[in-house]
Amino acid sequence: VVVALGWLLFSYGEAKTIDTFWYLGSATTLAGVALTFGGIDLLRYFLPAFGGLSFLVPVPGSLRPHVALPLQTATAAVVEWLFVASGFPVERLGNVVEINGQPILIEEACNGLRMVFSLILVTYAFAFSTPLRQYVRFLLLAASPLLAIACNVLRLVPTILLYGYADDAVGDLFHDLAGWAMLFVALLMLMGVLRLVDWLELPVIRLDRAGRSA
Repeated sequence: VVVALGWLLFSYGEAKTIDTFWYLGSATTLAGVALTFGGIDLLRYFLPAFGGLSFLVPVPGSLRPHVALPLQTATAAVVEWLFVASGFPVERLGNVVEINGQPILIEEACNGLRMVFSLILVTYAFAFSTPLRQYVRFLLLAASPLLAIACNVLRLVPTILLYGYADDAVGDLFHDLAGWAMLFVALLMLMGVLRLVDWLELPVIRLDRAGRSA
C-alpha cells in the first residue's frame, strides 16, 4: 500500500511537473520497499531515519516567496539594528543595506531560508544520534530555526562590512566560507543548549535500566 501510494505521488508529480510530489513519491516508495522487506519492526527501530527522508522534499515554489520575503526583510532589519547599536552609520531601504556608500542587497541566497533547512537537518541528525530524552530532542528541533537565523545574522554582519570596506572578491569568498562554518557554529550552539538544560538540572540523557546511557 505504501509503495503504491509513493508511486501515485511520483507519477502525479512527474505528470504535473511538481517537484514536491515527485520527491515525496520517491521517498515514500523507498520507505514502502523497506517496510515491505523489513516489516513493522524495521520501521519502529529506524523511525528517525525514515523521518529524515522528509528533508529530501523541496519547499513548494508557491510557498517559498511567502517565507523567503518576510525572512529577508526581518534579517535586514536585525542587521541594521546591530550596526546602529555598534555605531556604524548604515541606512536600510527594504532589503538593501547601505554602508560606506555601498548598497548591499540581502538576496534570497542570504535570507537564511536555505540555512534554516540545512541546520534543521543537522539538528535532527544530532538529536536522534545522541541518547537524549524525547523532550530534549523536541526542544532542540524547536530551537533550530532560531539558531539558523542567529547564525545567518552572525555571518551577514562581517560579510556586509567586507563588502562595504573591502573588495567584492573578498566579500564573496568570506560569504561562501562562512556559510560552511556556520554549520559547525550551530553544532556548538546545540551543545550550549544541552549545557543550559543540564545547568537547569533537567534530565537530558536517556538511561537504560542498568543506569547506562541508551
